[in-house]
Order: sequence, then C-alpha cells, then structure tokens
Amino acid sequence: MSRPLLLLVFVAVFLSGCSQVHSEAAAAQNTPIIFLGQWGVKGQMPGQLDTPVGLAVDSTLRVYIADRGTQLLQKFTLAGVPLLTFEDSAIAGASAVAVDAGGGIYVANLNAGDVHVYFPEGDALRLFHVKRQSRFEGPFVFSTDPGGAIYLPDPDGGGIQVLNSNGRLLRSWTVSGLPGVARARPIAAVAAPDGFLYVGDGPSGGILKYRFTGERIAAWPATAGAGALLGLAASQDHLYALRANSPRLTISNFDGKKELTDDLGGRLAASSGAEESDTHWLAVTPDDELLVMDAGASHVFRFQVRLGQHP
Repeated sequence: MSRPLLLLVFVAVFLSGCSQVHSEAAAAQNTPIIFLGQWGVKGQMPGQLDTPVGLAVDSTLRVYIADRGTQLLQKFTLAGVPLLTFEDSAIAGASAVAVDAGGGIYVANLNAGDVHVYFPEGDALRLFHVKRQSRFEGPFVFSTDPGGAIYLPDPDGGGIQVLNSNGRLLRSWTVSGLPGVARARPIAAVAAPDGFLYVGDGPSGGILKYRFTGERIAAWPATAGAGALLGLAASQDHLYALRANSPRLTISNFDGKKELTDDLGGRLAASSGAEESDTHWLAVTPDDELLVMDAGASHVFRFQVRLGQHP
C-alpha cells in the first residue's frame, strides 16, 4: 500500500475512532442513570462483606453497613474505601442501620426488639427497647429526622413508632389508606428532606406520605406486577423505591409523580441470581448518587442519577 493511501486509511480510522468516542460521550451525557462501578468482596476481614444488612449514608457521604456474619459495623467512602470497623455481638442480629444528623449510628435488631446506638467512632452510647417483631424477615428501613426523632416501622402491628433520641415513645399510628390493601405491613419509614415521612408497604409495594405528626397526606399504590418493596430512600428532591420484579427502581418526585423506571442494567438480577426479598438494600445521597447493595453477592453498585438532564 502506498504511503498516501496508508495515510488516508489512518486518518479515516482516527476520525472513526473520534466519532465513536464522541458518540459514546454523547450517549453517556443523555443517560439518566450512569453506572459508576461496583465495590465489595466476600470475606470476613475488615473491609470485606460476609452477611451484610442495611445500607445508610450520612451527611458527609459516608456509607454504613452492618455485617451479621462477622458482627462488624463498617464505614466506607462512596467508592468503597474502608474508613472504620468496630465489633459488637449485637450486630449479629442486625436488621437495619440508620445514621442521624450528628453522625450517631443506630443498629436495629427487630427480633430482639432492641436498637443499639453508637457514637460516630463506634463507642457504645445507649440501648433502648422497641416493639419486638418476633418472626420478621426481609428488608427493613428506619430513619431519623433533623430534630433527632426516630421513625421505626412496625410490620407486625401495621403501624409506625416515633421515639425520641433516648428511646422514649413519642407517638404511634396505624398505617392505612392504600387502595386494595386491607392491612398494611410497613417495612420502610423515610424522613425526607422535604419535611415529610414516606412509608413503604412491603407486600404491595405501595407508598404513603405523612406529616411527622402522623397525619396522612397521600397514598400511592405500586404499579400492578411491580412486586414487593425491597428498599426506599430519599434524595434532596426525589423518592427512590426498589421493587422485587426484575428488580426495578422507580424514581418519583415528592408529589408521587413517577419520573423514571429502570432495571439498572439488569445488574441486580444477574449479580446474585437470587430472588429472596431481603438480598437488596438501597441508599441515595442528597445529590442523587445511588448505592444498591446485593447482599447475596456482597456487592455494592454505584450510580449517578441525572433526572431532568436527559431528553
């Protein structure tokens, strides 16, 4: 091949490559959910995950996971870099993890009816007792509001318990009002930045909106066939619900308007190959960075969500 022709071929290939890179960049720019990577490895050493439950993110964007198998509470960066590990035998029965505005760490054990509270660096602070869920299994989400109140679902009783930071019961109410649901089984209570509490019904996948005082504002049933609720989380402007069918993620605004439904590239179904309802956990940062943990595979998937920035 002559040198001029070879040069033309090189230029054509180079321009083709540039066009492909440009197309990929443009595609990424127009994608509402961008996969940033995954972290987590199966094991029993600090920084590894054996039987993880719960997934919480604090105001400084630190990630908290309780591990039943190792009795460790672990703190990571969003990218999965280990920052803190401490051990407590109480973590062997952990059902979920929450973090308050001051960095206090809460570990709920529903079967025992206990909530253990730790200082940000892992020292034990207090223990208080809540209504015991004697046979509860599956996903569970509780949270705190800016004033320090703790919102705990009561799946067996079909209600919500609100406690102060010392564990004293402030109020409780029965969850009702979902169309087609005779008796709710709430498994998630999320105190969102908009000043309202969002409650998720496990079996139906429906969501209810309450004032912190217990006054119901709205109720939104899940789409038919969406499956049971696996997780519920709130960013600054959006509500994230993970449901069992596929599994699929639904993102709505705080008025219940659905903005996006996505299967996250099929990564959750492909990762563990399991269908158990308690294998996935969900957390989101105020600026819509999403973390989804597949507990069966000991993986945490990381996504950036850019709603309103796509066609």
